[in-house]
Amino acid sequence: MKKLAIFIIASGFILACSPGIRAQSYADNVVQRGVYYPYFFAELLDLQIRDDLAFVSGVGGLAIVDISSLHTPKLVGRFDPGSIWRRFYTSALYGALAVGCARLDGLYFVNVRDPRTPQLLTIYKEPNTAFEAAAIRDSILYAAAHDRGVLLFDIRDTSKPVPIGALTEAQNAWDVLLLPDEILVVADGSGRVHFYRLQAGKTPSWLASQTTSGSARDLAYQDELLFVATGSSGMDILDISSPERPQFLSNYRHLGVVNHLDVAGNYAFLANWRGIEVVETTDPSRPVRVATERTPVRAMSVAAKDSSTLVVADWAQVETFSFHNVANPDIEIDRPT
Repeated sequence: MKKLAIFIIASGFILACSPGIRAQSYADNVVQRGVYYPYFFAELLDLQIRDDLAFVSGVGGLAIVDISSLHTPKLVGRFDPGSIWRRFYTSALYGALAVGCARLDGLYFVNVRDPRTPQLLTIYKEPNTAFEAAAIRDSILYAAAHDRGVLLFDIRDTSKPVPIGALTEAQNAWDVLLLPDEILVVADGSGRVHFYRLQAGKTPSWLASQTTSGSARDLAYQDELLFVATGSSGMDILDISSPERPQFLSNYRHLGVVNHLDVAGNYAFLANWRGIEVVETTDPSRPVRVATERTPVRAMSVAAKDSSTLVVADWAQVETFSFHNVANPDIEIDRPT
């Protein structure tokens, strides 16, 4: 039987069901629950969730939003970097520390022990160095710095980060992720991911590299699987049960540009600019789209508190969603442009 694309035009609306896309429900399985509009904040680019708090990065620095009630997310506190032109592209959390990555403006070390009153500890800069993302373990900070690879810092004194080395295999380091068993993964925008083993008191040792379907931008991990956001190429899934021998399992083709993703349960959650996609990964060699939801502005990042609770940085606002996988079709309706 041939697969058909069906278009219905009525009353100025276009309704589309495309081949290969599993339709969703009239009782939509991705439902917006609440919205917070940060009056001082714009171009929200990334977020991290810790307990009932979302740490949101963008123009205006770092906003900390209480998401304990999905219906009424509200501001708890904010760190202002002192200029409307400075933005945090991502932030890393480590105990009472948040590190804002501001590309050429440097790394901002912020004490968030009291999220109501974040306090600046120090700013670290290097000439011609653009800090994109960071990860921290055992008082060592690993910072993705694009063409400089990954820079390592001793941050036992969080007010005085000390450079202690660099990993130079990545030509365009976008993200870093620390895994169990002392493994570090680097997303390389040149179209690869790199794997390293951490060694106490030594520079991490390179283990392997794996080509990706597109520019590797963001990383997530679950159950020996690595999920890689590959921009206009969607999402790759790798088996890294043996990080010395990563195995490519599948590429998921998508509806937009995927620069950020998260995973929970048997689902990957993708921010694709246009909105959210939910992809079932029960069989990681055959990922299946099970939900989509347009967002009002531009979905830049998504974080999963759990497999049914999502928070989205939607460029100009923070949105909370619930997700429940159901068998009914979910049909997106757009006005023609």
